[in-house]
Amino acid sequence: MEVLALARFRIVGSGSHLIDEILVRHPKLQLKEVYELPNDLPAPIKYHRQPLPGRLRVAAVGPLVPLKNQRFILDLLSAADTMSIELTIFGIGPEEANLNRIIDHHNMRDSTSIAGWVPGKDIWEKVDLLLAPSLHEG
Repeated sequence: MEVLALARFRIVGSGSHLIDEILVRHPKLQLKEVYELPNDLPAPIKYHRQPLPGRLRVAAVGPLVPLKNQRFILDLLSAADTMSIELTIFGIGPEEANLNRIIDHHNMRDSTSIAGWVPGKDIWEKVDLLLAPSLHEG
């Protein structure tokens, strides 16, 4: 069934690794239309580190715009025990002032920060869990 579906439709992957995985499963498949939306994530991402005691380091990465929905994470964390979670929001954009207001309103400065734009290679070693609350991306 997968081969029939793939042969008839356009495939848009978020990185070449998705297309590679499909072709490994179906080596004779000739894809009609294939597009890649690069996401700057190396595949697979492998960092061998020991779990550290303390806070879980979570992050959201991307432009600070309403569709990326970083506000959702802040709303969740404002109602949670943030003593065990450290949130870093990586990115810049027009929502930065609003996000900072929410952080200040809920007194979350000790557990939440907005780091601005940072190269991808400098992010992943600092993160245990990537959060992707986007309203328009899967």
